[in-house]
Amino acid sequence: MTAYLGDSIAYRIRAELVCCYIYDQIRKEAAESESTGKTPEGMGVQNAIGRAVFEGRWHDICYWGEAAARIAEGQCPGHETIPNICHCSCEGCKHSCNAHQE
Repeated sequence: MTAYLGDSIAYRIRAELVCCYIYDQIRKEAAESESTGKTPEGMGVQNAIGRAVFEGRWHDICYWGEAAARIAEGQCPGHETIPNICHCSCEGCKHSCNAHQE
């Protein structure tokens, strides 16, 4: 897939599906809770999703729509999913994937 095609697909996904910033909010909350030690490393996203569901601010379509848009752009949507939907070839994404950098 060309970069232009991927960007075009990502644009359309966001235009049609993504209605809020829950993806970015979850990732930020997860990083904060893990950095302060409130949440064990690797569990921040799951805990942040749980809180968002409990608080009534979770929208599946917004979160997964943004994840799909990032895949279309060639980015990794993150490694927190079960099953893992990360297809990065950089083994842990420590050096080339911004989704995995702390």
